[in-house]
Amino acid sequence: MDVKIKLISENAQLPLKANSFDAGFDCYAHSFNETNDFLEYGLGFQIEIPNGYFGMIVARSSITKYDLMVKNSVGIIDSGYRGEVKLRLHKMGDNCYEIGDRVCQLIILPLPEINLLISNELNSENDRNGGFGSTGASKMIRYGEENI
Repeated sequence: MDVKIKLISENAQLPLKANSFDAGFDCYAHSFNETNDFLEYGLGFQIEIPNGYFGMIVARSSITKYDLMVKNSVGIIDSGYRGEVKLRLHKMGDNCYEIGDRVCQLIILPLPEINLLISNELNSENDRNGGFGSTGASKMIRYGEENI
């Protein structure tokens, strides 16, 4: 699938995959802005994601070296967005990325067409209502057998 991308300046870098079978394209810091609430990196490109797909901006594993966290966990790029793609990070230490560093990954995925249907009843075959951490060890399946 071909996806159009526009670099917004001469020194902007094209997102690249380190290996052809990698899930994400590494994105590079093109610009930087710091506020009291976040660090913002402009990635130096605009993208035309086809209808039926969406983009995700996710952290690279190297983020753990910098005491940073993606501000909204995962950035979603809708197919109709045409502005510069940016990354916002929450700073938890003194380190941050420099201009030109690989700062995140872009992943493009298919978007299934989903219709939400109002219903008074839901299938209770796998009913779990306990909330956070409610799966519990008694319901874990390990190697095809129930873990007691």
